[in-house]
Amino acid sequence: MTIIHCSDTHLGFQAFDHVTAEGINAREQDIYDAFERVVARILEIKPNVVIHSGDFFHRPSPSNRALTFGLEQLKRLCDAKIPIVVIAGNHETPKTIYNSPILRALRNLDCVYPIFGESWEKFEFDGTVVHGVPHINDNRILYQELERPSRSRASSTSSCCTPLWAKNSSWKSTASKCFRRNLKPNSLIFNTSRSAIGTIFKK
Repeated sequence: MTIIHCSDTHLGFQAFDHVTAEGINAREQDIYDAFERVVARILEIKPNVVIHSGDFFHRPSPSNRALTFGLEQLKRLCDAKIPIVVIAGNHETPKTIYNSPILRALRNLDCVYPIFGESWEKFEFDGTVVHGVPHINDNRILYQELERPSRSRASSTSSCCTPLWAKNSSWKSTASKCFRRNLKPNSLIFNTSRSAIGTIFKK
């Protein structure tokens, strides 16, 4: 089983005032170019599944350019029959219930398995179960979802979690301390063979 994990592509992010000859923000184009190279490398490796653990887009309502580019790159993976699990991060998660999650649109692609909203989901690929918990604005619900134990009997499992708030930016120690301080021993994160985590933030 070959799994490729990536995170925080932030498609649509802009910075500084420099623009390309085509009139696109230069930093925005840098990000598109980088992700295009990531997809090209994925196509070379041909993994069993790709896991994107948060912030595929930079905003809950990405620009037409960012949305179109993202869909085009995902379509390349679909054409190669490479599934990808895309888990919502804090940047693309709407702050209110009145906005529809942008990742809902990705359900139209056969190879894309988006996880968003306020609940844990799982998908199975060749005997490996991928558990996903999206970014959830309410920490009470977040920890409740993380404490849902795995009910899968697959031989191997991967757990993917989007960013959790922590008190410092040293992720190696912070992730462990944050989980163990807030979660029970039977929590999902402690009962899987691998964990793929997005950004750990300061708070």
